[in-house]
Amino acid sequence: MYDKIYYEDVKTQLIEIFEYGQDMLPNINIEWMIKVYLKSEHRKHVEDGMPYYIAQLGSVVIRDMLKGTNYPTDGRRIESYGDSLYWMGMVYNYLFFKYNIPCSKLIDLITVSDMLKQYVTMHETGLDHTAEHLYEVFIEKDKSSPKLKA
Repeated sequence: MYDKIYYEDVKTQLIEIFEYGQDMLPNINIEWMIKVYLKSEHRKHVEDGMPYYIAQLGSVVIRDMLKGTNYPTDGRRIESYGDSLYWMGMVYNYLFFKYNIPCSKLIDLITVSDMLKQYVTMHETGLDHTAEHLYEVFIEKDKSSPKLKA
């Protein structure tokens, strides 16, 4: 797990990746992109605390990871997400940091669709409260799940 000294840098990178994806790759399916990134080797290296990966700009990560990819598209524009992508980036990163559950597992336990539904009621409740709520609703109830152990 990366040291807390890197927390702000990692949070910023993740938010940039979530927010810039569609700007850089027109009409990309954002839910697909987020899942691909959270399961990527890059994110694993970030979580392992490797400074080279932590220091990269979100736009560079997206460019390098998805350049030349035949990515799925959808008709949803980035504007329709409002601030939810920013919020999701903060929450996924905080959940990893607080509970030490890799994002590659978090994305299976709390999907982007789940997060979008939670955004409506949770985005103004504070990061710690949100993390505790999501942990109780999506992870604690499923602790024996093979998804958490894998």
